[in-house]
Amino acid sequence: MLEGETALDMPRRSHSAEGWARSQAGQGRELAKATGQGTDIAPELAAGVLAGAKKSIPDAYRGPEGAPFGSQKEAPAGATNADQLAAFLGREL
Repeated sequence: MLEGETALDMPRRSHSAEGWARSQAGQGRELAKATGQGTDIAPELAAGVLAGAKKSIPDAYRGPEGAPFGSQKEAPAGATNADQLAAFLGREL
């Protein structure tokens, strides 16, 4: 890692770490939602993962079946960072 970088700012050589963080944050939110808990989980982590996702997920990776991510959804006003991440990743809120 270069001086001043965070794990989410690292160039493409580290996408496996970023992808892991994105997956864990998304699955944590899904689990909280499925079990009737709030989705405001790890707000700072979710904000960082969202920022990294916005930098690294091009529109070419979005689409119907077979694409890694669905079309970006609109997060409602006041949505938690984790819900904003889910919407960006194309998940249903």
